[in-house]
Amino acid sequence: MVSGFLESNSLQEEMEKGNIFLVDYQLLEDVPANTINGHTQYIPAPLCLLYKDPHNKLKPIAIQLLHWRAT
Repeated sequence: MVSGFLESNSLQEEMEKGNIFLVDYQLLEDVPANTINGHTQYIPAPLCLLYKDPHNKLKPIAIQLLHWRAT
């Protein structure tokens, strides 16, 4: 069950209406990391669940940040 800003209380219903989107930034895994002041930077590759509201604006529901250290 999803409460709050969704029109219905069911994530399944919103998916069936086409209002739920999953963004997968896995393609960022191959981007080389940068080094700043001698420290290797972490590169996030999140999965992001978005909801399209009645005004056609996307709102994040959940974000999973995955990171790794470049070699």
